[in-house]
Amino acid sequence: MVKWYNGCLPSTSRGFDYPWPHNTQNRPMGRFCAIRKISDNNVIMSHQDDFDFYCEVALKPDADIKKVFENERILAFHNTKPYWETHIVVIPKEHIWDLRHLPPALLAELMAVVQTLCQNLEEPAISSGVQVLTNLGSRQDTPHFHIHIGIGAPLQNSV
Repeated sequence: MVKWYNGCLPSTSRGFDYPWPHNTQNRPMGRFCAIRKISDNNVIMSHQDDFDFYCEVALKPDADIKKVFENERILAFHNTKPYWETHIVVIPKEHIWDLRHLPPALLAELMAVVQTLCQNLEEPAISSGVQVLTNLGSRQDTPHFHIHIGIGAPLQNSV
């Protein structure tokens, strides 16, 4: 049985993620605290204070999203606020902040899903343009690794 922590699987790739039981800026309880062991005597604890849409909304069992693909480790769905005509997001179910913390094996699994989704596109979609991208730092809109698949032109009213 899998135990869910605020919608995400606890990370096993870089330490442990535990719910952080306090309320920051009127956000729901259950924030994540990453604990990393540097050596036997040194432990670093860092608190991610940003709202994680994927853990707190998209990965919930009752999430109102249009799924494209799902297995035990990965979820792909249509973006709820699309930037392109068709905008799919591929995420690990394990809470991982960004590409720098992503285990190579999980990156390979995620890219295999992206590749399969792109292989299933028909020629008109490919001709209209496809972008596959991820962001780091201030360009990352939520503190959870994700890959965008953007198909077609950007929408006029996109943020």
